Amino acid sequence: MNNLFYLFLNAQQVGILFLNKKYQGSYVLTEQVQVNEYRVNISEKEGFLVELDDYYNEELRFRSSYINLPVNVKSPEDVGEKEIEFVKRAINGLLDAMFQKEIFPDPDNDYKDLIDITSVIKYLIVNEVVANHEPGNPKSTFMYKDKGNAKIYMGPLWDFDWAFGYNFGGDTYFVRNNQRMLYYQGAPVINLDAKGEGEDFFFRFFDDPVFRSEYKRIWNEMKPSISNMDVFVNEMGAILINSVAEDKEEWNNHTISYTEQITTMSKWIKERIAFLDTQINSKF
Repeated sequence: MNNLFYLFLNAQQVGILFLNKKYQGSYVLTEQVQVNEYRVNISEKEGFLVELDDYYNEELRFRSSYINLPVNVKSPEDVGEKEIEFVKRAINGLLDAMFQKEIFPDPDNDYKDLIDITSVIKYLIVNEVVANHEPGNPKSTFMYKDKGNAKIYMGPLWDFDWAFGYNFGGDTYFVRNNQRMLYYQGAPVINLDAKGEGEDFFFRFFDDPVFRSEYKRIWNEMKPSISNMDVFVNEMGAILINSVAEDKEEWNNHTISYTEQITTMSKWIKERIAFLDTQINSKF
């Protein structure tokens, strides 16, 4: 696709599934998120991979300081509570630096020494462009850290079923979210449900003028490739065209045609990018 999105996407392949000769739909086959040389390449014992998710259902989990982030420990695996103390220290150390004092960033404990802000910015840009609500709850929001004094990084990306104008309250897809920012309070902010701990976390970064300036710089650097997302939509539309007839025969529950859906999605993306460009360059 482009450099921004490639940073976070797993290797993937689209497939059309038939089971006993019966059409079951189109699927994206992708690697799962886990610590591995060819996935999240960090130390399996001295690094960590966590998922912020309010399902909060991993065997090893804890709530962070200050804003009660639901931290699910994905790696290291097969260890006990004692062995994940270093994970708690790293996460809570970051939250201390971000929330312990009203002044931000704390001149005596700068959060930027603990987390890679470029990874945060690119992670947020991806989610803003497609209006993905998952990180705000939070759900399916991954962070990792390698051994030693390495910083925390955001990613990989995962789960976008709450994106692209997610269908709240029976509204049509692609209607909502076009003219609102999800993770910056200084612009029109969407508020369709109660604010989650993820929003508390991500909003805080924007209180730092250095972060806002860097966000603007990276946005403008990546904008040429982001602006071509509609090309990717049309390319994927062509790849999936073979399943359209099967889909219609099996379910036939679409109110508009496949071509109209692609056109609507392309238009939605272009309008959202234009809105974000105005907001970021005028307010950051």
